[in-house]
Amino acid sequence: MWAPKPDAESADVLRRMAWEILWLAVIKQLEKLRDVERTSGQTREGVWINGRGDDTMTMLQGYARMVDFFTSFEWWKTEPRDDLVTKGDYCLAKPGEIYAVYLPHGGLVNVRLQPGSYDVTRFNPASGERIALPTATGPVWDLIYDAHNWRLGPNI
Repeated sequence: MWAPKPDAESADVLRRMAWEILWLAVIKQLEKLRDVERTSGQTREGVWINGRGDDTMTMLQGYARMVDFFTSFEWWKTEPRDDLVTKGDYCLAKPGEIYAVYLPHGGLVNVRLQPGSYDVTRFNPASGERIALPTATGPVWDLIYDAHNWRLGPNI
């Protein structure tokens, strides 16, 4: 549904696809905000806009963290490789070089790596904090997050 025909993968087509995905994400967020407005009585600006009102209005800061994350590595050289991680988690990889893993619900993740050693940084999308973690080695590297503690493998 999202991919153009093979002969239509021009920069313009890909730009249009990215904008469509972004617009759909914004529409989904606005639908959620309307639900919050209906149930809490707060205004939309009181729920999400940054720079007006109080310190709870941090949505745009969260978007800035997304930019910070994706500009911290060469994401355009990776491919979606969810097959390299535990089901339900996400992975962008250039096997043997780059592995970016997203754990939407925390918990245990097993990352299947090419042989070698890899520097690991944990990025917190809620705060933007980066924490250096011990080196990862293959073929399987385990990481578990429970509450506020990280434990590392192999084979936790």
